[in-house]
Amino acid sequence: MHKRVLVCLIIGVVAILSCACGSKSEEATVVVAGNYSKTLAELFPEKEGYRWEYYGTADYGHEMTLEKIYEANSQKVLKIKGEVTDHSAGESNLNYNLEVTYAIESDRVVQSKLSDVMMDSEYDHITLIMEPLLVGTSWHEETVDSQGKKATVNGEIIEVEENTEGTIYKVRYSEEKSDYSEVRKIQRGRGVVDFLKTLKYEDQSMEMSYHLYSLVAPEANKKESIGTTEIDKIKGVIFKFDELWIDFVNQGDTALLDYVIPESPVELMINGYTRDDTKQKYLSIEVGEVKITGDNADVKVYEKMKQDKGDETQIFEYNWIYHLKKNGEQWYLYSYDEEKK
Repeated sequence: MHKRVLVCLIIGVVAILSCACGSKSEEATVVVAGNYSKTLAELFPEKEGYRWEYYGTADYGHEMTLEKIYEANSQKVLKIKGEVTDHSAGESNLNYNLEVTYAIESDRVVQSKLSDVMMDSEYDHITLIMEPLLVGTSWHEETVDSQGKKATVNGEIIEVEENTEGTIYKVRYSEEKSDYSEVRKIQRGRGVVDFLKTLKYEDQSMEMSYHLYSLVAPEANKKESIGTTEIDKIKGVIFKFDELWIDFVNQGDTALLDYVIPESPVELMINGYTRDDTKQKYLSIEVGEVKITGDNADVKVYEKMKQDKGDETQIFEYNWIYHLKKNGEQWYLYSYDEEKK
């Protein structure tokens, strides 16, 4: 399936599920009470004007800007507005605007959202994370899904990763009496950096995800991401290459060549690949340590993949070292090999 058609189909499915609850033209609201946690507030940018840029499954993308920070009933509230990328070339009548509110309370962060097509939670109101920020912290809440049905969701911090860019908290959200779940990574100073969900539609299911490509500083006319801009670019290349690798194996799409060095070991591998009835799907991609030396970068990447070939299904796990080179302002994949234990 052509990627533009696929992303429009995905947005269409999201819109159908969202509209099942009625129009979302009203303003997102949140009720808060008590003193807000300074520790939880540090998970997000501290100034108005920061802009998040995300991309994900099938060329999905959205960007959003932190428009206002204020305190309400001693709570800290971040009001965010943005839009989903319109791949219909203006042919769609869908509303691509989005609005997200983060309410930082005494022990938790609550997300409220308004959007007909945003690839995000099936719940318009959900607890993102709770204190203490430790593995095993869990909570239980009642909410409503995109079809207006009551849902019971169990959240849990399942991993804490110390990172030079800011500690990352991995959170899983599981709906009771359902196989639906969501997973987020929330990074100190950046907010949500990864999101994954299984979308339910009739009798089918589909994994959908997006990743933070960059967080743009609020200073006037500044176009550089905060902190480690080059690391953000490198991670973006890896996520995009892996996404396009699946399109290459499953559909023969060669768009991934735009992200590799010509005549490199990776390009030679791609050109020599023999396609058959093999189908692949990533179950997990984790980008770890990034080392940059001049115009070269080495990146640790963990990948878990499902492969179907004929009647045989296999699960593979890899620990790679990706090698990238910089050409101009862009990074490109040169080679990769398995990490030596």
